[in-house]
Amino acid sequence: MRASLSRTFVTVRSLSSLALTLVAMLLLASPEQAAAQPPSIKRLAEWLSPEIQDLLWEQQSFQVRLGSLPEYVAQSYVRAGFQSEFALKELDPQWVQIDLGHVTEIESIVLVPVSRVQESVLQNGFAFPVRFRVQVAVDPLFQQSAIVADNTAADFPNPGKYPVQFTGLNVSGRFVRVTSTKLATPHARPCFALGELIVLSNDRNVAVWRPVTSSGATEAESVWSKEYLVDEQSILPLMHGLGSSRTNGYQSLPSESPICDKWIELDLKENFTIDEIRLIPARPIDRADIPGWGMPERFRIDLATKPDFSDAIPFCDFSEVDVRHGANHAFVLPSELREDFSRGDTPPSAGIRKHFPSAPVSGRYVRLVANKLDSRVQPTYLAMAEMQVWSNGANVALKSDVKASDAVGPEYTRWSPAFLVDNFSSRRQLLPIVEWLSQIERRRIVEERQAEVGVRLQQALEEFWVHVQIAVAAFGSSIVLMVSAFAWRQHRRHRQQTALLRNQIASDLHDDIGSNLGTIALLCQTITPESSSSSVLDEGLREIRTIALETGDAMRDILWLMKESSTGLDEFVGRMRTITNRMTQGFEVLFESPDTLPHHTIGLVWRRNLFLSFKETLYNAVRHSRATSLKIKVRIDGPQFEVQVVDNGRGLAESSSGGLGFGRGNIKRRMEMLNGTVTFESSSGTGTTVTLRATLPKPRDA
Repeated sequence: MRASLSRTFVTVRSLSSLALTLVAMLLLASPEQAAAQPPSIKRLAEWLSPEIQDLLWEQQSFQVRLGSLPEYVAQSYVRAGFQSEFALKELDPQWVQIDLGHVTEIESIVLVPVSRVQESVLQNGFAFPVRFRVQVAVDPLFQQSAIVADNTAADFPNPGKYPVQFTGLNVSGRFVRVTSTKLATPHARPCFALGELIVLSNDRNVAVWRPVTSSGATEAESVWSKEYLVDEQSILPLMHGLGSSRTNGYQSLPSESPICDKWIELDLKENFTIDEIRLIPARPIDRADIPGWGMPERFRIDLATKPDFSDAIPFCDFSEVDVRHGANHAFVLPSELREDFSRGDTPPSAGIRKHFPSAPVSGRYVRLVANKLDSRVQPTYLAMAEMQVWSNGANVALKSDVKASDAVGPEYTRWSPAFLVDNFSSRRQLLPIVEWLSQIERRRIVEERQAEVGVRLQQALEEFWVHVQIAVAAFGSSIVLMVSAFAWRQHRRHRQQTALLRNQIASDLHDDIGSNLGTIALLCQTITPESSSSSVLDEGLREIRTIALETGDAMRDILWLMKESSTGLDEFVGRMRTITNRMTQGFEVLFESPDTLPHHTIGLVWRRNLFLSFKETLYNAVRHSRATSLKIKVRIDGPQFEVQVVDNGRGLAESSSGGLGFGRGNIKRRMEMLNGTVTFESSSGTGTTVTLRATLPKPRDA
């Protein structure tokens, strides 16, 4: 019983410790830690909270919508853009403006922010104007202007990596100005910066390479310049759609030296007024990812209306100066600047344009002649992903006939002169700039809303976690109280059982040992030298010896019953055989039991009551029934244990004066304590059958 009680308290301590540990972990965890738990925690929250279910569904729907929009990964280039000169105060106005060359119908104006790494930290929207306005005018002094956007009354949110677009303008003008009325303060020095200023008209950026003036500008080689505001290089990536490309573009045969002549020729099928030509650098997936791979360092482009180019006019001429367009952006060549570009003025060093704007020009045939190839790779190649010719808002080079001085063979399945006009870069489908910017704006809105939902979801998870902590604290406290109450009840129950067992053992000692010792004492009083003959003395001593032996046997039985460990069923039945042999000497005895006993453990209470009931039954048969033979049969039927004792004595009627004599009351009381039964079957002169039945105890009840 002490072992059972010890096991109970070990279990109670374990449960209490587990409950307290769980409560402590949950109570000490912060909401932020809870929200950052593995997905299983979020699944539990989703299952229990309808609000979190809705937010997760909304977040997933935004993710699906993003999958239907072009990817947007901000680029990083050395030529960051335009930065104003530093002002004394952040409220000192600074401005920058572009000359479009002539009055133009303007549909949209786009301000592209700058991304810069400052002190090892990437800053998106670096020095973007805090307050500003955008104006369009026909005169450079802006004496009369149309205000496109006025954000001077309140601070404008930093756009981060996304362009700020003002669309659907429907205004006309030649000059576009951005004025910052409240400057940013990077490093506590007031200024403002823009990566690119885009002016859209008829699906073209008509601000490319236009003259730029400002109230003051920071000039830092390869970082800041007025010219970098219109150089088509910014954090904006190439205008890709969703469709993947199966082609790389055009690639010439290799050349050991970059100084060589190679050419590409397009037949547009008819004459067009050319607005601009765009050269898209190759970026093959099976080659080193070098920006501007294969773009010629020196080249010229001629236009003609005749196939032999006998009437050719130069569109641009960089055959005597290195261009080195080492970028993945398109190289845009506007026709309004063709005279300047045909005189050797390279776009990176162009100042105020001397011959801007050039007169319109038309042609059917477009030929690019390279006289110096990309010297960064060996051997050298002439390669481009796409060559676009824009006229009146359309790329008229699509599906035109392409000829080349040479080209790689058909074994290079991703390269062909025809792939130069298939509307694909080396990676994805190309989109018109207006469509692309529109989809990028939708992506920005979706990402902002997704971020808002993410914040709400985080807050909901934190609130859910607080509620869980409160619930778990209450639950844990209840568990601790329940375990404590269970431990107290178990302790009280074991104390009561221990007290009862002590009383029962005392009763056993009183009944068996005390009775025998009392008998020995009486015999000693009657046997004295004066009053007893030698025969009486011998008989008394024999009786004392018999009683002493019985007392020793009874003591051993009681000690066996008091064993702390549980007893197997085979040991219990073996003990029944032993006591039968000891108590029935001189009798004819048949003891039957199953050959194989089930493996079952029985404890002290069940063992004691059934054993003493069996012993009492044997005692009655041996001492009072005048029987000469006994038949004992043990049967086990499932959980039922039954022992039957049959004697051939005189029966209960002749051996008892009525009632429950000779210990039958004790037997019945003991069997009732086991929820068992005892039956006595007897008739005069035919013997007595006593059947003890009890259910084998479960291990925890033993």
